[in-house]
Amino acid sequence: MDEKVLFLSGVLKEKIWGSTYFKDRLGLTTSSSLIGELWSASGHPEGSAIIKNGPWQGKTLNEVYQTKRSLFGIQNPTFPLLVKFIATSDDLSIQVHPSDEDVKNSTDQGKAEGWLVLEAEPYSKIVLGHKAKTKQEFFEAIKNNTITELLNYYPVKKGMYRFISPGVVHSLGKGIVILEIQQSSDTTYRIFDYNRLDNNFQKRELHIEKALDVIRFDKKIKEDDTDYLGFEEDIVLDHNPYFTVELINVKHEKTMQNKKAKMHIVTVIDGQINVLDNQVKRGESFIITTNCEKIEIKGMGKIALIKPS
Repeated sequence: MDEKVLFLSGVLKEKIWGSTYFKDRLGLTTSSSLIGELWSASGHPEGSAIIKNGPWQGKTLNEVYQTKRSLFGIQNPTFPLLVKFIATSDDLSIQVHPSDEDVKNSTDQGKAEGWLVLEAEPYSKIVLGHKAKTKQEFFEAIKNNTITELLNYYPVKKGMYRFISPGVVHSLGKGIVILEIQQSSDTTYRIFDYNRLDNNFQKRELHIEKALDVIRFDKKIKEDDTDYLGFEEDIVLDHNPYFTVELINVKHEKTMQNKKAKMHIVTVIDGQINVLDNQVKRGESFIITTNCEKIEIKGMGKIALIKPS
């Protein structure tokens, strides 16, 4: 069987703060005008990508991972990472994610994530961290509806990158497109949602008690204004306990090696490339399996090479 590369068809997710980006800019077919996320490389049960080629064609990535773990070279009980594109037309809720330690007595895992800003409208902002010194101070601000006064807001520029540790309060503002690399978890604790209503004219659920249990009050936020998309050479974007990300410029032809017999996720963030006679465009991903020691990539574009740590 030819199982060197698994080409993926991602999953679109409708969100209350979503946009028409995926239809208008990526040309994806959708009946909704509020698509917020494209889970490009996902083995998560709530939205697993579909294999497009070879003997596993039509199967979900989750099914393949559970059936033939040797293709991936890792032993995690579930596919460890989730690579997604997020596009916003409104502010996301103020939220926080748990760590592995926080959910050690459940079947879930923690959620650390990295954001690479692909597009940003003028004056767009993100929330990272807060000014509260204690849990009680944070809780009082929620109760008094003054929580936004305690948050740290940062301007957003194309090419900037932020790693968001579990326990860090955060939110994306409107008018932003990011590549997000994260642990494969969909656990989010909402703290504040601007009192808005969903399609059923109901307020979305908040998770105040759970959030207060996991929020860090000692975490310093690292500021970095580097334009990581502006580099002509290949660079390491991040290396942390969960994943490593390299940004690679493909100019006509690139040879990639897989010497450690561990899967690599490749996601196209700009342009279009050709791999084994398959066209892969912006927003799409594929997995280089342990059966592939070397692969040729052709075309013009920028890709993210993502490896589990």
